[in-house]
Amino acid sequence: METLQTFHGVLDRGFTGNMSFQFHIPHGIHELSVILTYEKERIQDPASYIERFRHPLIRQAVPYLGRIPTDRQLQEMVQAMKTEIQLCAMIGGVFAGNVHMPGTRKEILLKEGVRSRGCLPYDGRNGMVKIIVNVYQVVEENTPWNLEIKGGPVHVETDRTA
Repeated sequence: METLQTFHGVLDRGFTGNMSFQFHIPHGIHELSVILTYEKERIQDPASYIERFRHPLIRQAVPYLGRIPTDRQLQEMVQAMKTEIQLCAMIGGVFAGNVHMPGTRKEILLKEGVRSRGCLPYDGRNGMVKIIVNVYQVVEENTPWNLEIKGGPVHVETDRTA
């Protein structure tokens, strides 16, 4: 497959929102691979993070605990925090898939007869592709991300002509 589009950037701690990318699938492309990668899924230095954000963390915890959290509870909270990013694809205004598995790599493979987990079967249609990167939480400053869209013709071994 050849690279059709690439996008990249850096997210700051606390960012929540969506990034949307649209482009036309060139004629002759019958399979697509959309890969989102990012870094810093977990807090890099929990002790330093607690020191910098102790008061906001305590304010968030008190309504759930009914009291001020202990240092151990703050540490458990911070270690449980992670960057949450999902990857969604639509083709011609029709939902194609949404990937939200754990990890810093999300991939959607759209190919006739093959589908990624969380995606619908793909029939090789062309049209406008809309890729939506849903960012629910970023836990570290300067979190780099990369989105790569690849496409290609149907491979000979998958052609079924008889």
